[in-house]
Amino acid sequence: MSRTCRALSDQFRSLFVMHASRVHKMQQNAFTACARRELTMDCASALDRPARVVGTKNNACCRVATSRRACAIALALCALCALVACTSNSAIPTHPGPLATPKTIDDVTGIWRTVRQNTLELRKTGSYALISPVANAMGGSFVLDADHITFSDTKGCGSADGVYRIQVSPKNKILLTEPDDACAPRRRALTSDPLVYAQPDFS
Repeated sequence: MSRTCRALSDQFRSLFVMHASRVHKMQQNAFTACARRELTMDCASALDRPARVVGTKNNACCRVATSRRACAIALALCALCALVACTSNSAIPTHPGPLATPKTIDDVTGIWRTVRQNTLELRKTGSYALISPVANAMGGSFVLDADHITFSDTKGCGSADGVYRIQVSPKNKILLTEPDDACAPRRRALTSDPLVYAQPDFS
């Protein structure tokens, strides 16, 4: 929650507590007056005399108590609405950044998946694992150099290196294009679809 919303919530809370205390006191006074009115009427009836009501008219004291209670409820609802609005605003996620050249290896480390269930894990140690439902699992090492990434030592690809242009939106999406890779299974798994961030690298 932002500092402004927290301050607004605290103000509403203080105002509600103060108003509730005042309403409680006014209710006590109003109900005391109502009780006196009923006692006066009962005594007058017992003595067979006309009722004499002091300080009340058409049971106004009871209507005042009800009105004050309604005000307190309305104030509480206003405070609740303000609190929910502030909480909702603070919970709005920020938009992911656009695809760009990775600045550090931290921008690309993690586990990434495609809609075809290809999974690429890039580790901070410089190693990677690539799993595809249509090929054997692959793994090896990678080197990040500005907007290019090179995959090497891949089991199943022999000595062939694979060089790709890489664009990343950290913790959001990786796009590998312009492949220079003779290893067809690796090339298909890495370029068939954008890779979407799934979870951090725990290695």
